[in-house]
Amino acid sequence: MSVLTVTTSSPAGGFDGHCANETDGTFSSLVTGNGTQGNTQANLNCLFSATSSTDVWSEVRRVMMSFDTSALTASAEIDSATLTFELVGSTDNYNQSVNITAANPVGEIVVASDYQTVSNTRLASDYDITNLPSNGSLFTLTLNAAGLAYISKTGYTEFALRMGADIDNSSPTWVAFQSAVVTVRGDTSADNPPSLAITYNTNTSTLFNMT
Repeated sequence: MSVLTVTTSSPAGGFDGHCANETDGTFSSLVTGNGTQGNTQANLNCLFSATSSTDVWSEVRRVMMSFDTSALTASAEIDSATLTFELVGSTDNYNQSVNITAANPVGEIVVASDYQTVSNTRLASDYDITNLPSNGSLFTLTLNAAGLAYISKTGYTEFALRMGADIDNSSPTWVAFQSAVVTVRGDTSADNPPSLAITYNTNTSTLFNMT
């Protein structure tokens, strides 16, 4: 077995950032509407938050990541993979978990239009926010079968880190001014940007014609 470890600060196209819909409305309108902002900074937020008006929400935000996984090559047989983050901080007033889905950002700088380039299939096991480690520690998502199949062997592999309610488009019970937030270290930071570790075999078997 070999292990390929790449980060969002790796050369040749790795990057990260976050994008959001910040138009006040129903939870579903925030999830399904167009993004209103996108940027890259040292700390990246996956979140949703409520306004003071009953059943009106103010924002849903998603962390976008791109990893150059082309070193695997097409012959690689992927056995397992993990995605690791440094936790900067978290708040959970809605009993949430985080997970990753597929994403397809349009360029190497995260922009508002990246917001709707996501799928709604979970690519890892849910991570309950209440089980997150202390701030400054690392936490890891283990990719499931769909996540392993999604990894590109010849190009870039791109994910969105999202709240479970966002993935499911399922509105939590509204509470005024409350939020669910997970903040992770981004690639502009000196230490611990998002890191994807892939365990794989390279299929080098040769068929022999015996006569």
